[in-house]
Amino acid sequence: MIVYISSTIFLFLFYNCYEYKNKNKDYNNSNTNTKLNNIVSDRYIIVNKTKSYILGALTPLAYYYAMIFLYDFDSHNKIILDFIGGVYAATDLSAMFYNRQCHTSTWIHHIIVQLLYLYCYLNNYDMETSLCKPICVYCCFSSMSYIVNYRVAIRYKNHRYE
Repeated sequence: MIVYISSTIFLFLFYNCYEYKNKNKDYNNSNTNTKLNNIVSDRYIIVNKTKSYILGALTPLAYYYAMIFLYDFDSHNKIILDFIGGVYAATDLSAMFYNRQCHTSTWIHHIIVQLLYLYCYLNNYDMETSLCKPICVYCCFSSMSYIVNYRVAIRYKNHRYE
């Protein structure tokens, strides 16, 4: 839980510092659709790029644990599971506080991730008698899809090489 809380605070502060440092840069697209511009804001881009980088860094560890879960090895290190789940959930919780203007499905995803993390934490990552194992598998595979967050962040930009 310490990783979860500290990561949430760190990410929230990072988002604000990054936005302050780059406030003169134009992240917004030139699209005139105001509803689209409200959802794809500077904050939306900052959150998704940062989440992409963090999940990309977690991918090797998540891949290792996904193989443990899929092949039913008995070496579950609860500290590392709490680290992966805490950081993953913290990216969503900090995004909820920082970027309040996002699509309803994004809000639902963020809330469900918080509830699933809390469930696993309160059940002490019990893989035998609870639903923690499928939740942890979901977390591992979701971490591996970091490129999706990056693509979502740059989808309305003219990045020639991205």
